[in-house]
Amino acid sequence: MQNRKPRLLDSITNLVRNVVSLAETRLTLLALDIQETSLGLVSILVMSGVILLCFGLALILFTLFVVVIFWDTHRLLALAGATAFYALAAVSLWYVVLAKFRTMPKLFAATRDEFAKDREWLARDEGSVTEVT
Repeated sequence: MQNRKPRLLDSITNLVRNVVSLAETRLTLLALDIQETSLGLVSILVMSGVILLCFGLALILFTLFVVVIFWDTHRLLALAGATAFYALAAVSLWYVVLAKFRTMPKLFAATRDEFAKDREWLARDEGSVTEVT
């Protein structure tokens, strides 16, 4: 009986070490996923803001240019045409953005894949575990 207790204690200690190591690995992977995602989002947001500012200024100046050209004859028609064009462009771009969001990779995909592999491994090995009496 004395021989079984140290072996059982060693097995439990090894199991705890393995679980802690596995948890540490998964948390490190999760932290890397968070860091990678946040860096990508920040750079995209900054670039998008600058692009929108420049594009907005270009649209305003172009609209003023068209209105000045047609000032004497059809200035209201020119403004209505520019408004319709911008509204159509906005709706089209809205659909493009929605499509991009639908096809984006899922958040923490690598971490979820690893947890799925762990669950499969545990389920596979669950049947081969024997009780120690």
